[in-house]
Amino acid sequence: YGKITLDECTAILLDNVEADQLIVTNSVIEIKHSHFKNSADAMTVNNSVVMMTSSQIEGRVHLNNARVDIAGSTFTLERPFIIEAESRLVLTTNKAGKTRYLHDDVKRKATTY
Repeated sequence: YGKITLDECTAILLDNVEADQLIVTNSVIEIKHSHFKNSADAMTVNNSVVMMTSSQIEGRVHLNNARVDIAGSTFTLERPFIIEAESRLVLTTNKAGKTRYLHDDVKRKATTY
């Protein structure tokens, strides 16, 4: 897919999806075994909860009042998250770039991570 936009959706499962960009607003979704590839913004998560496992993200991930729970995934960028409004990141065994591993439970705002 080129761009997937989910707005006010619940109980959505994206499994084995390939897309350039994912935009999630006011939603609760789960992602498994998927690949999002964009030279700029691969994902944008606004006022939403995203649970993701075993996926690949090539590009930035914008978070705005979001909660993301990501495990066993790979990011091509070492600091993939652009965090605007306060967001919570629960990260388990993820690789970012060539040498960084993301394994943490943090709340951040107005920063990169």
